[in-house]
Amino acid sequence: MADAYPNAKGRALIFPRAMCLMTAVDLLAKMYDGKDEDKRAGDRFKDFIKFALPTEIYGEDIGATIYEFRNALHHSYQMPVPKSNGKGMQRFFSLIYEVDNHKVSTDLGSKILINFPALHKACEVGFESFKKRLETTNLLSTRQGFEEMFSKYGWMSIG
Repeated sequence: MADAYPNAKGRALIFPRAMCLMTAVDLLAKMYDGKDEDKRAGDRFKDFIKFALPTEIYGEDIGATIYEFRNALHHSYQMPVPKSNGKGMQRFFSLIYEVDNHKVSTDLGSKILINFPALHKACEVGFESFKKRLETTNLLSTRQGFEEMFSKYGWMSIG
């Protein structure tokens, strides 16, 4: 997938693009889980990230790291956030824009670098994997859960 904004304009739009991507993950996580209980939002998000960005490639902590990043974006606007387990140091997240770097996150201790082009590409691949799973699954519970969430959240009328 070619980056739609390979120039300085892409870097300027990085923050709203990242917020939109995390919102899309939130929505697809509901459809992946088949439920939308408030108390499960964090687990649901992390489970979907682990499906979309396999831990064999991205590491065991990828779900928690991207969930912390999502919270930093949506709730504290890049202010320091505690680790998702509520223990340990607060961490800062910095968005970087390196098209040729395929690493999604770099942990520098109290600072985490999130490479937006790599995260965006990885999520797109994960979204396609989820679509294929829905198209090929015979598990009735998976289809019913998706259809229930889609009927509740899946439509947006524009215009």
